[in-house]
Amino acid sequence: MFESVGINELFLILLVLLIAIGPSKIPDMAKNVGKYMRYLTKATKDLREAIDIDSINKELNPRQIQQEMREVIGKDIDLASLKRDLKVDLSSSKDAAKTGDPSKDDTTKPPSSGSLAG
Repeated sequence: MFESVGINELFLILLVLLIAIGPSKIPDMAKNVGKYMRYLTKATKDLREAIDIDSINKELNPRQIQQEMREVIGKDIDLASLKRDLKVDLSSSKDAAKTGDPSKDDTTKPPSSGSLAG
């Protein structure tokens, strides 16, 4: 957190504190700063544990998901074209549902060859 603060900067900060608040209040102020830092650290730790953010980050790794899909299918997957194909299928299904014409519903067709690059 304080990697870029050197000895000279630390002395300058202490000198400004000494001049600004006086020598008698520096220990009390340091105690309060320490107390609030411990409080914030504990609150951050509790929040991370409550929402389990580390496991969420591990679960939602898109590269890992794409790699697993490649292993299952055995081909490279172009997610952009797959997403585009799904949008086209969804919009055609919506159009078919609006008109009530099942012939316009092309969801039974296999995906285009562009969705799986191999």
